Order: sequence, then structure tokens, then C-alpha cells
Amino acid sequence: MSTRRATGVISPDGSDDFQNLASDLLKMALTSNRIPAAATAAAAQSIVDALATTSQPTSATDPLVVYRTDLSALMAFDGSTWSNIGVAASAWTSPTAAPWGSSTMQVMKVPGVGVFARGRLKKSPGTIAASSANTGVVTVPADFAPAQQVVLPCGTYVAGATPAYGRAGSIVVNTNGTVDAYNPNSTALTEMYVDGCFWHIN
Repeated sequence: MSTRRATGVISPDGSDDFQNLASDLLKMALTSNRIPAAATAAAAQSIVDALATTSQPTSATDPLVVYRTDLSALMAFDGSTWSNIGVAASAWTSPTAAPWGSSTMQVMKVPGVGVFARGRLKKSPGTIAASSANTGVVTVPADFAPAQQVVLPCGTYVAGATPAYGRAGSIVVNTNGTVDAYNPNSTALTEMYVDGCFWHIN
């Protein structure tokens, strides 16, 4: 008789008779090079927990690799921490730019890591008014939205001003994917820079 272990490997039991042993050893050979899959973080952790009760628990010298189907990524557990070791990043994607159609903001999602942003937010026509809160200026795809609202600082530019740079602004990324732009300055802004902005999605 054989048993499927926590890692997905099928191996013979101690009660195996000679007749079944050859078949069970073949099953072990065919499954021992597979990577176990898990659809959630909890499911991945359950494999770690099952191994913890054996003579071969996970550790820094004997880590566990799991394929997270919900993230399309390989995750490794070193006995204390999960790390993303194989990611499938999306292409740079442009949010829905209404009502700020002149914006060049783009986002890229790295499963298990988060979302990176680049480009600029720009109102068209006109400038970003002083001391203004501008809601829903662009919208990122739903699967790029954070689980909780995120507030991020960003750089700004004022055409014709001296200095033209150096004033701080901020954006808020909401759980529905809408992005709000805030100008706390007493000067109207030409555009806001989101290069380097990052947020977690899980």
C-alpha cells in the first residue's frame, strides 16, 4: 500500500508486500520530482504544518517550494519566511485615464509582490488646482487594486516656476482601483509623477 505525502510524493508504506512494492516504488519515482500546488496562502502553509510533524520539517537548509496557483508564482518557505522565487509579471498596463486623459501613468503587477507604477498624472485641460483633492482621476484594473486603501507620496512639476520641482503631492489608490490625486500646495501643479510608487495587493 502507498500513501501520498504532504508534498505530493507517493511512497510505499511499511506494510507493503513484495507484489505491490515495485508498483509503489514506480509511483514514488514519478511523483518525487513534482512541485506541490496550493491555491491559497493557507493551503501552502498547511503543507508546511504537515511536514513539521515528520522527521523532515522545512528549514533554511531544507526549504519547501510550492506553486501558488492563485499567484502564478513559485513560493519558497525556509522554515520561517515565505519568499517569491518565481514571478510572472504582467506587462505595463495603462489605467482607464478618464477624466484625466492626458495622464501617462502605467502599472505592472508582480504576483506575490505587488504593483509598480510609472509615468505622470496630468489634468486636461488645465492644471491641478492648489490645495485640491481630485478623486477618481484614473482607474487601474480591478486585479491591480490593493486590499486596503493606500496613500503614496509623489513628485510634482510646475511649469515656469522656480524651482519647478520639489513640491510634494500624494495619490490614494482605492480598493476599487480608482486613483485620487492630492495637491496640498498653495501653487497649482502642471503634473504629478508616480514613478517609484508601489503597493501590495495581497
